[in-house]
Amino acid sequence: MSSQETTPLLSDRPDLPLHVGPTRVHDAAPISARVCRSAWPWLGQRALVFVRGGILTYLTALLPLLVRNKVVGNTAGGQTPWGVMFDFSTIAHVLQWLWHLVSFVMIFNLSPPDEPESSSKHFYPSLLYTAAHVFNFINTAMYWAVLVPQGHGNFPNGGAPGTGWLQPLSVANMYGVTSLIASSEVMFLNTIKHQHAVSNHVLSTMFLLAGYLGWAAIGNTMTGHYPIFWMDPKEMGSAGLVAAYAAGFVAMGPAMFAALYGLTSLREKLAKYASRSEGYSRIHDSDDEHAQSQRTGDQRGSRA
Repeated sequence: MSSQETTPLLSDRPDLPLHVGPTRVHDAAPISARVCRSAWPWLGQRALVFVRGGILTYLTALLPLLVRNKVVGNTAGGQTPWGVMFDFSTIAHVLQWLWHLVSFVMIFNLSPPDEPESSSKHFYPSLLYTAAHVFNFINTAMYWAVLVPQGHGNFPNGGAPGTGWLQPLSVANMYGVTSLIASSEVMFLNTIKHQHAVSNHVLSTMFLLAGYLGWAAIGNTMTGHYPIFWMDPKEMGSAGLVAAYAAGFVAMGPAMFAALYGLTSLREKLAKYASRSEGYSRIHDSDDEHAQSQRTGDQRGSRA
């Protein structure tokens, strides 16, 4: 016998785990649909396309400038230019650029609104969204809270000779503007809800951060230099202190994920009030209507 026959009073309740009807409404819309619509009434879909295109263009034009600044700085410090491949700020910027590229493509390759979000097809874009923002927030926090106070930020006392205006431009963008873009993405440019598979996202983010530590060790083997000062046992004075910094670095993953989670929850609450006052139909409202219509149809069919 089916679960509907054995539990007829419970199976029609979508809020219970035994529900065998349509997917629960908070997971109904895939991420590809949520990046195509803002939660705010004053930012329409056409304007959103232009904003996303502008951000993608900006990040694309900024990337070679940032890489050049890193290369010039490494060369002036007696390091190989290839060290830029192992720099955490470079990786954080590439992840952010990749997310905005993917999200811009999603606008023109929209998944059906009733396609379930539980598959890996939607988990990996969600993980990219999480990693891009967590890495970006860590990059900014580590620069201003660790590198600059320890004298490793090359700011505001100037950077490598020959960088000129490129050095302050790179610092302002790499450790300031990009984080503002990331915060704006969360608050204004999508209706992505806070992650429900929290443990999967947190563990995956920590795994990626631990993977970066391994990547940095490979970089030291190839270039003879560590990308961040606290990775060098000679500079730190002990391997134990390096291990403590490394543990703190990985622990920043859950902390910045919590910040991302909090920003998302704040946007949902504020946008909820704004949409009510403006009569704006948010994407999950349409999910409710779709699920409700499916439940009504199923009930009518069972009665017939």
